[in-house]
Amino acid sequence: MVTILRTDGREEIHEVPRKTFRDTVSTLIGAVHLETLRVVNGFMILDEDGYDVELVDHGPGRFEGEEYVLRVERRAVHARKPVNAKATALYHEVCPPGTTHEIVGDVAFVKE
Repeated sequence: MVTILRTDGREEIHEVPRKTFRDTVSTLIGAVHLETLRVVNGFMILDEDGYDVELVDHGPGRFEGEEYVLRVERRAVHARKPVNAKATALYHEVCPPGTTHEIVGDVAFVKE
């Protein structure tokens, strides 16, 4: 079962088969690239491309153990979709106090 949280506040419940989960959720929320966030009592699946982003280079990368870590940040600069108040509230429950970033577009919520 997947709950779709629409930007206009509506909630829809859909039974989504495991075999077509990714494609079905992509269609339901109007997204090509999905991002998953852990939130209280489940996972929120949202549009990775909901914001225009800029890449911010924080200097040369470095090795951490055997892995080379780049220091490039994807910074949201402009929302491509309307703010989703319910999804933003779920997101803020797991963020450090003072977080102001907002979730945009329709999202899918899956309980654990």
